[in-house]
Amino acid sequence: MVTEKTIVHNDYHVKHKRFNFKATAPAQITKTSLDYFWLLPPKFDAVVSGILKHEATGFSSFKSLKDSLRSYFSNKVLRKAGVLTRHKNRRLYSLRTIRAYRATEWVKLVMQYRVMGWKPEPPNPLSHKQWKTTLDNYAAKSSESEWEARRRCFDKYYKKPELRQPWMDEWLRATKKQ
Repeated sequence: MVTEKTIVHNDYHVKHKRFNFKATAPAQITKTSLDYFWLLPPKFDAVVSGILKHEATGFSSFKSLKDSLRSYFSNKVLRKAGVLTRHKNRRLYSLRTIRAYRATEWVKLVMQYRVMGWKPEPPNPLSHKQWKTTLDNYAAKSSESEWEARRRCFDKYYKKPELRQPWMDEWLRATKKQ
């Protein structure tokens, strides 16, 4: 991404969220030969603005960038951020494990959007075109549970009148009876 200067102002709208920038992985470096994009959280806006001001990347290719960042990111950045990066056997988590975690979080968020009736849904961080691909191959089992999504939404939004949904009062009565 950095070698291609593919961080741009965001033109994708997500209800109740704000993203000023998005990053794109160009088709020539992706497994499916399609452009992928990720919405960057606002906490990165200052860093992204700094990156966009630079004319050159300092790297001649994607491979040279990747090779130079691999150990630095795993050994310095993630460790100082307190992010778990290694299994019990001291091996680094694989990209598949990381993708599975992100897929699970995305499926849970989409289910929350569905029970709340919000459109459009957040984009798939794995860039799969089909929901089933992410659900069957990456997301944790039962992460698409509508009941769990309702519980999460109830906990987050019930006390906010502007976001409360009619089903929440019924759901509260039903869960208290059990």
